[in-house]
Amino acid sequence: MAEAAIHLRGVGLVFGPAGIGKTLAFRALAAEKPEAVYLSLETIASSAAGVIEAIARAMHLIPSARQLAATDDFLKRLEIYQGVKLARESLCN
Repeated sequence: MAEAAIHLRGVGLVFGPAGIGKTLAFRALAAEKPEAVYLSLETIASSAAGVIEAIARAMHLIPSARQLAATDDFLKRLEIYQGVKLARESLCN
C-alpha cells in the first residue's frame, strides 16, 4: 500500500491494533525513500485542520517562519518601491 501511494504520489492511511509494527515499518520506509512523508496522528493535533496542516507542512506547502519573514520584507520593499515610483510619476506629469 505504501509503495502504491508513493508511486501514485498519493496519500495512504494505515490503521490497526497497537503493537503490530505500523510505526516501525513506516518510519523505516520513510527513512529509505526521501520522497515519502511519514506522519503519525498521535503526534499532531487531533482535528481535521491539524491533520491537513501537518500534511501541508511535511510537503513544504506552508512556508517556514524564515520564508514568511523574507516574503514580508520583500513585500514591504516592494510597497516602498511602488510608492517612490508613483511619486516620481506624479512629479513628472
